[in-house]
Amino acid sequence: RLRSSNIAGPSLRSNESAPTVPPDTPAMLRPTATVNQTRGTDITLAWGAPALASNVLAYRVFVRQLADFTDFDAGVDVPSMQTKFVFSNLPDRTQFFFKVQALTPAGYTDDSPAAFAETRDDFTPTEVAATLTTGCVLTVTWTAPRTPVLQY
Repeated sequence: RLRSSNIAGPSLRSNESAPTVPPDTPAMLRPTATVNQTRGTDITLAWGAPALASNVLAYRVFVRQLADFTDFDAGVDVPSMQTKFVFSNLPDRTQFFFKVQALTPAGYTDDSPAAFAETRDDFTPTEVAATLTTGCVLTVTWTAPRTPVLQY
């Protein structure tokens, strides 16, 4: 109940009001992460912005090798207008998990579901070896890449 006061004196008290409960704050849903592209030892992680994306201040992306029994790395911060990140120079033929969090004024969202990818450098010859055979003759051997070779 309220009452006002002015030079004429205090007013009568107002009628009692019904309790007012603020509306629930909409929940910030977590982003959804997917592997957008894998080329050689680079993996591009892409994600969909969560509900209420206008409240996103930044994203944090994480990576973890499947073979490691450790947790995800400390993460890399990405500007809010960006919804993909390239993890470069990862070890070849290695499996990884990725996840994303969105930073909002209320803090970080829950992690996105983990996305899975494997690096496969199909473009580079492997097992390159050079052997000095006789005099000044050098023999070089390698395993061909998995993609068709046009020229060495």
